[in-house]
Amino acid sequence: MLTNKDRHYAVKRKKLWDSFGWVYRGTNYLSKNHSLNCGCKWCRMKTINNRLENKRNRLKARISLANKEVRTSIEDINMEYKRARWY
Repeated sequence: MLTNKDRHYAVKRKKLWDSFGWVYRGTNYLSKNHSLNCGCKWCRMKTINNRLENKRNRLKARISLANKEVRTSIEDINMEYKRARWY
């Protein structure tokens, strides 16, 4: 649910996007970390890489806390990360 702070930020972002000529998608697309992602190939790849990196970090933390093997190995996550990184 959007707060007033989020809405005010979305209005400011719309003005910024208009000045650069980018396509504005609306207040519902406001990102959680308030980053300005324009939807181009590089911004999408950055998002995918961040998700995969977070997934790797969660698995590493789970392994270190449990001190045992996890079904999904770190190597599989690393391969997904490398595969997504170069497309």
